[in-house]
Parts: sequence; C-alpha cells; structure tokens
Amino acid sequence: MKIIPIRAAVRSRILAGLLLTVTSIAVYAQQESIVLDPSTGNFIITYQGLDADDNPKWQQVTYVPPTKVNPDVRSWFRPSDNSIITYSYRVHNRRDSKQNLEGFGIRANDVDPSSQTTPNGWSGFVTPDGASVGTANRFIVAWSFDSDDPYAGLLPGRSVDGFTVKSSDIPGVGNARLRGATDSIGFPDEGPGDNNPVYPEFKKVLANDHVPRKVAIPLIYVPSPFDATLVLSGIQKHIDNSLVSMALIDPAFAAQLDRLIQAAANSVRLNNPKGASEQIKDALKLLRKEHEDMDKDNGDRDNDKDDKGSDDKKSKSALIDRLAARVLDFDLRYVERRLKTKDDK
Repeated sequence: MKIIPIRAAVRSRILAGLLLTVTSIAVYAQQESIVLDPSTGNFIITYQGLDADDNPKWQQVTYVPPTKVNPDVRSWFRPSDNSIITYSYRVHNRRDSKQNLEGFGIRANDVDPSSQTTPNGWSGFVTPDGASVGTANRFIVAWSFDSDDPYAGLLPGRSVDGFTVKSSDIPGVGNARLRGATDSIGFPDEGPGDNNPVYPEFKKVLANDHVPRKVAIPLIYVPSPFDATLVLSGIQKHIDNSLVSMALIDPAFAAQLDRLIQAAANSVRLNNPKGASEQIKDALKLLRKEHEDMDKDNGDRDNDKDDKGSDDKKSKSALIDRLAARVLDFDLRYVERRLKTKDDK
C-alpha cells in the first residue's frame, strides 16, 4: 500500500492557486469519479487501479478533507518608530467544528522571515511564494500544530494567539487559509496516475483543502525611500482590484475614496503636502462615518471572546466592511504621518 502523507504536503497545499467551490466532480471516464458525499463531507474516489498482481482492478478510496472546521481569525497591525509593521493573529476554533484546527497560512508581500513568532506547541515557516507574479517579493507565511498525531490541533471552542510577522509593507485585506486535522490518505496501489482522469480532479480537491477567512495581510508595497504617490496608488489599486471584487466596499463609496486619494497624490506631486493631508483627512472622515470605533478593533484583544470577533464577520455598514475600513484607515493615516516626517529616508 502506498501512503501519500497529506500532512507532509502542507506547504504545497498552501501554495495552491485560486479557491474553487467543490461540490461534486464528475470525471469523464466511465465509473471513474470523485464525488462529495453530502452526508459525511468526504470525497469518494473511484478509479481503475491494479491489484497485487498488477491486474486491472476497480478501487474506491475515501478522502476526508481538512475542511470540517469553522474557524475565526482576528488580525492586528501596529507600526513601530522605524515604520516596520507588526502583524498579529489570533485563531479560534468554533465549538461546532468537527475537527481540531491544525494550521493556517497567508500569502503576503515582503516580510522579514526572522520576525515570525509562534505560540507554544506550534511551528512556523516563511518561504518564497513560487506562484507570485512580477518583480515584487511574495512569501508564504504559515503555522501548523506541532505534533505527529494527525488528529492533533486546537480543540473546538479554544483560541490561541502569538502568531506574528513583521513587514515594511502596509496592510490590505486577503484570505488566511485554515485547515482541520485529518489523517493521511492511503491508496491500495500507486493511486490514480498522471494519465488517469481522476488525477487532475483530485489535484483540484487538494488545492481547496482549506477554509478561507479574511484578515489583514502585508499587501501594499512601501518603497524606500518613501514615495507617497506610489503608496497612495497602491491603496487605490487595492480598493479597485481587491476590495470591490471581494464585495467588501460599495463601488460608489469606493469611487468617493478614489477621488480623494487621487487628489492627495496630485497634491504630493505638486509639492503640496498640506493639501494632501487635508484630502486624506476627508477620506478618513468618510471611513469614520461608517465605523467610528475602529481604534477599539485594533487595540482591544479581549473583544473577541467565545465565538465573536472574527475579522470575517458581517459588517454593520452597507458601504464598507469593518475590516476593510480598519485597513484603509490605518493605511491613509500611515501616509499622512510619513508626509509629516521630515528628512524621511
């Protein structure tokens, strides 16, 4: 029997591409299929394999995905005097989860690998993101429960914090990918090979073996020396390309912010930092009108007890999600502060 160590493939699974919603995947060869059993949440894999004497034989294997968790994640982001930002995360495994929480990861812009911290009983790693496009540095930052027991992890109803990483880039909103604890999958033979129609569909299932949750991630590039126009442009692109497409901001409200941010960038180009600061203040007023107590969210770590406090929770504002508002508020105030800093290098 060949055992494929799914837990050992944590890194490759985090490197997977875009999320897909998998319900039932029909494979075109007769009787060969991967089907989701709605009563168990497991995938039934049927394929034509080999018996012990290498004769053709129909095989059927059950894959238990690590997605039977209902997690929450809270994120905080705080700058230091040297403009390095510390990103901190707390994870909570809700009581209705069917699996322990085994690990999670994020895809981020440039980070300091040596800055990663992990709580007791967990391990972490930072590695270049091989799926990144362009010249910007991209990294996978991940944490997993440190145990040889495939079912070990954060128990349902429990929380843990102490996950941090530092970056010179400012936050955007992205997805953390969380996984439940499950055993390896064992095939009675070599498993479906590259030429088997089941194989590419099984790869798609593995690419989606996580639960996404929205968190703050270092995503917006900050050049050195500081260039306010480039940073403001990066904030605009994040609003237009990410927040709108993720349905975290109303398009008309996004257009209002866009105009003010563009006006601030134009003022910087005209060497008018005071004018830029005024336009940034106007944008901040729009955000504060929607979520006037955002500072509490980025400072009160006791505000998410039990099953409350997720960054992925539904926002009360119809115009902008609370986490998106927190991130933009921080980013714009960051630019305003840097504009006021003399002799910034």
